[in-house]
Amino acid sequence: MLNNNIDERKILKKGYHISTKSTYFQVLYDVYLSKRDDWISVNSHIAPVGNNFQETLDLIKNQTKDSEVPLLFTNLAWERNCSITYIRNQVYFDENQEKKLYEHCRAIESSSIIRNSVGNSNILTDKYLLYKYLLNGEKYFAVPTILINKGRVDETKGKFFEGAEFTKNDGLWYLKDSMRNKSEGIYLFTNKEEAFEFSKRDENINRRFLLQKEITPMLIDYHFKFDVRVYIVSVFTPEYTKCYLFNEGIVRSTNSVYKRGDLHKESQLTNFCYQKQVSPEFQRIYRLSDITKDQLDIDPSEMFEKIKECTASCFGDVLTKLNQYKHHGFTLLGLDYIFDHEKKPYLLEINYSPSAFQDSPNNVPLVVQELCKQLPLIALDPILENKSPILNDFIEINSINHHCSKNGGNEDHNTEDFELF
Repeated sequence: MLNNNIDERKILKKGYHISTKSTYFQVLYDVYLSKRDDWISVNSHIAPVGNNFQETLDLIKNQTKDSEVPLLFTNLAWERNCSITYIRNQVYFDENQEKKLYEHCRAIESSSIIRNSVGNSNILTDKYLLYKYLLNGEKYFAVPTILINKGRVDETKGKFFEGAEFTKNDGLWYLKDSMRNKSEGIYLFTNKEEAFEFSKRDENINRRFLLQKEITPMLIDYHFKFDVRVYIVSVFTPEYTKCYLFNEGIVRSTNSVYKRGDLHKESQLTNFCYQKQVSPEFQRIYRLSDITKDQLDIDPSEMFEKIKECTASCFGDVLTKLNQYKHHGFTLLGLDYIFDHEKKPYLLEINYSPSAFQDSPNNVPLVVQELCKQLPLIALDPILENKSPILNDFIEINSINHHCSKNGGNEDHNTEDFELF
């Protein structure tokens, strides 16, 4: 760790490279990194990096000038579940390209820096994998789902399909592309047969979809559909993986009155970015703790307790599948829940690098700002200084201790290598 046998008067400078304006990385820069003397901006493509985490820490300890400050944290890492990480070159990187231009990227050892995504985390953030492996029919908070892979039904999850609700003609069917976000790749149909035919089109035949029947939702202000975004921070080292839930949420509502079976996305999709595109003056987004009894027939604290229970159950099942290479790092995930008319929560999806909502009204930006102010106390300080985490507004919901081999790595890498992007 950094504080061993070092002159306490010496500032050990650590290098970071943040390149984004819309996610929590920018907020972390604004509220923490930019205000610290011991963190300085470096070029992730040329800054020194060790061959493993300890070597990078040794470079920090032995630096004599700013040009020697090593890279320790960046959001330009092309996170994958393998021993090599690529630092993306902004000039050449295009996430829409099928071929990944590794020849224009810098290759470093994945274990050499603080990673911003835990290995195998796309078993959570890929909606198809989430429902196939984790949210099975036994999870009471899983949306009943038909999984479609290359135009064919893969599996059906949920006892819902065995009951009368499945045969009802009212309500919509949501067909969701498993790898697209911000309400992109969501298609609405009045029956499942139309959705199946759509998935078999030539342009869709190689895609994976989730097909879900419309749930009769709880409404906010008596007329509007909504969901609740909460944040999880997963902190991981070769010794442990821990999950912390931030004790605040964000309520996102539609801007149009909800009507069951309505094919208009404005009344069905709660995604904030989508609603802003439809109506730039959109204002219907709130902190969960600010919701009043006049708006919802349930107390916000009761909603949060239900969400906490569901989240702990979900992550408790997946911890053993994460961080197979025993790296150091942390990742922020955004979880979206919807409540039905009987006040039952359902987990819709888990988002990697979730929105920080910094352009939102109603004090909503303060949620991620406060989270990022407290994040170093549960992530950076424990990883770098071996300090005990200071929770403040975080709640530890899951943890697991890892068995490490003598070389500090994982002895069993025979897990499915899910590629994050």
